Amino acid sequence: MKKATKNLILITMAAVLLFAAAACGNVPEDNKAPQNNAANNNAPADSEVTAPTDKSITLNGQEVSPRTVLITVSDDFTEEDLKALLKKHSLTVKYDYSSMKIYALTTDRDMNEKELAALLSALTKESKVLSAEPDQVIKLTDPIKPQLSTQ
Repeated sequence: MKKATKNLILITMAAVLLFAAAACGNVPEDNKAPQNNAANNNAPADSEVTAPTDKSITLNGQEVSPRTVLITVSDDFTEEDLKALLKKHSLTVKYDYSSMKIYALTTDRDMNEKELAALLSALTKESKVLSAEPDQVIKLTDPIKPQLSTQ
């Protein structure tokens, strides 16, 4: 299997897992809007609103997140390696897909296309990082145009 095909499969799997986690309410705290509570009288104290994440940039013709990258690491990648990588590149872990050796890492600010490309390049040069890819944006509201057969 070609490396590009393998990477595309891994990215697709990661996107499906992200969607499933969000659908189950398993969304990290840093991706949620402040909770409404009795103090602001907007809603009951137990309600929770997920912040919209509609920002994206275009990199190599793909719509991608300006903050999140996905890395695939080698089997000998350790917790210490992860801590060093996060510190070196000023990143935090957004999701840990440990069974697949994939991490979704995020920055504290939006990057432009040039900055994101530079980060991806730097990550791929790390000895235990097998691949680094931008987190592709997939919208469930994108129109699907069915192909109708005419016979």
